Amino acid sequence: MVTKEGNRQLTYTLELVDASTKAAFAEHGSRDGMTTYAEVEPGAEYFVRADVRDQYGRVPKLLVDLVVDGTRIRRGYNLWKKPAGQCYLGFSSMFDGIKTVTALKFEKVTGTRGASSPAGNAVGGLPPSIGQVSLEFHEAVKKNGPQRTKRDTRQEWSGRSVAADSHAAGKKVIKSASGTIVQSMKEAKPCTSRYKRGKFIDSIQLKYCTAQGLLSAGIFPTAPSQQEQGEVIDLTDAPEPESAPSSSAKRSSSEGGDASSNDGKKRAKLDSGGVVDLTDD
Repeated sequence: MVTKEGNRQLTYTLELVDASTKAAFAEHGSRDGMTTYAEVEPGAEYFVRADVRDQYGRVPKLLVDLVVDGTRIRRGYNLWKKPAGQCYLGFSSMFDGIKTVTALKFEKVTGTRGASSPAGNAVGGLPPSIGQVSLEFHEAVKKNGPQRTKRDTRQEWSGRSVAADSHAAGKKVIKSASGTIVQSMKEAKPCTSRYKRGKFIDSIQLKYCTAQGLLSAGIFPTAPSQQEQGEVIDLTDAPEPESAPSSSAKRSSSEGGDASSNDGKKRAKLDSGGVVDLTDD
């Protein structure tokens, strides 16, 4: 969960949660503490939990936009219409008078070696393996005018265009798209909202990627090489070290060595007149 103490003394919250259980995905912080990454897996579906509170714990009248990988998925959602902390945003579509809200989904990216990178490859300068979810908060401004009928919209969203090398595709490169888990489905009524987006107030962001993406981004430390680890010696079955010789044994050995040395000197003196051959001594 990303929490930000922002403009107008408000606390902004953004969190990615499992579409079925509402459990939050594991999160990891960057080394400088400025960025939060959600660790996700391909195939998982999710909602974006949005929340904002004033210093008294109340939800102010603000409208929020949901932006996923640079695409504005939801626009002008009334935060105060939901119980505090229970605003879950997903993909909204309209067709034949029926409004449907579904979850979003993390999808694998398929690609071929040497594929070129289109403009939509990266989001805000991020590498293809990392996506971003943002919430943008605006003032809620009252508006006047007749009710209008909502028009049909696209039924699904395929997500950003990403080209990935075949070695990386499906492993660490993922993107967001519309999912299949339905949050709500109801007959659409003429738009009766009396508010429109006003002045921009603040925003909050959260990045997401797989565990391999975290590794490539330097969030997870890489495993040390064998050279860095050093040679590992297994002493499990090694014989016990021999006991050190006693002090008396050392003295005996020393005395014997001295005697042998002295004896050799005596023999050398006896044969000092010629060449001494001590090979067989």
